[in-house]
Amino acid sequence: MLDVYHLVHVLLALAGMFIILCRLNAMSAATKGVVRLQHGLLFAGLLWSLVVPWDVAAAPVCAGVLVFLALSADRWRHGAPDGTTKPAELDGPALRHVSGGKRDADRR
Repeated sequence: MLDVYHLVHVLLALAGMFIILCRLNAMSAATKGVVRLQHGLLFAGLLWSLVVPWDVAAAPVCAGVLVFLALSADRWRHGAPDGTTKPAELDGPALRHVSGGKRDADRR
């Protein structure tokens, strides 16, 4: 019978696998192969953690996370990649341009 630790492990692994499947389903032909590989290997690590004996179940999960991070290391080489940063603050002229407002000189 499962104790609480093993039940939590199973639930978290299944939740992670579900999320990864949703992401894989949302990917298109334009998605980079390395991104597909990252998600596929992470899914495999989670699945494998459910198959191996409980005392070594954390190893495949840790390996999957490590591979995921290693495959994305190139994107992070020069700082946070696009899509992971907050939008920059807009100054007055840029904000007026984006919102379609008039410049002070046009108000006369």
